[in-house]
Amino acid sequence: LFTKEDFDINLEEMKVTCPAGNVKEIKKEGKSIVKFPKKVCDNCPKKKECTKSKSRRSISINEYEKRLEEQRERQKTDEFKVEYNSRSNGERTIYTMTSRGGRLARFIGEYKVHQQEILVATFTNIQNLMGDLFKREKSCIEGSMS
Repeated sequence: LFTKEDFDINLEEMKVTCPAGNVKEIKKEGKSIVKFPKKVCDNCPKKKECTKSKSRRSISINEYEKRLEEQRERQKTDEFKVEYNSRSNGERTIYTMTSRGGRLARFIGEYKVHQQEILVATFTNIQNLMGDLFKREKSCIEGSMS
């Protein structure tokens, strides 16, 4: 199916153009939803590639759409890929820690909250080490069998 990136969103002219060339006006600035007319979508040869909806395709326009478009373009650059390579590991660690209880404090007081953070970090590190050891052991076993 076509994604939002396949549509031409022109914020200066307040228009959205679908991959088939149909144009729909953006009614208001900021957050809005652009809904293509049912008649247009029903007669469109690309409807099956565009939407699973029985009626029409809609596109959500975020109040920060211009900034989001700039960032999507930046993500395609080699500079971003190098930066993201180093950043992704840190983001993965933060996600892992928050999913294991690092987001909500279970205690009251700075000292106790800090102790909880240390416990969550320790738990995360132990799980990562055990995972690494398991992978190494598994590869050693597989290597000895061949």
